[in-house]
Amino acid sequence: MVTPEEAKELTKNAKNPWSGEPAFFIGGKVYFVADSLTTNIALHEFSHPLVRSIAKENKALFDNLYKGLKETSEGRELIQEVLRLYPELNESDPLFKEEVIVRAIEKQGAGLFKTS
Repeated sequence: MVTPEEAKELTKNAKNPWSGEPAFFIGGKVYFVADSLTTNIALHEFSHPLVRSIAKENKALFDNLYKGLKETSEGRELIQEVLRLYPELNESDPLFKEEVIVRAIEKQGAGLFKTS
């Protein structure tokens, strides 16, 4: 748990510095800001290290997960959402793809994403 001031300091040199999100993943650690912890946020943030590991250890699987999302209307909506939220990232950036995949995991965990 960190304060908003600590979140700014921790991410000041990051590609996408903290801008009010309730949590973030940086330097191999998950941080929650103030009293923002919810089940969905925890699932989202703790999915980052898993998805990042897949990207490093099994790029074909990582690319296939992203490709599969691009082929669904829900996935395309997530891509547009990430484009709006993270204008500093582009669709070819692994961090962009990671964020889309993590958001899909979060939505699936909350029962908001179709599986078929």
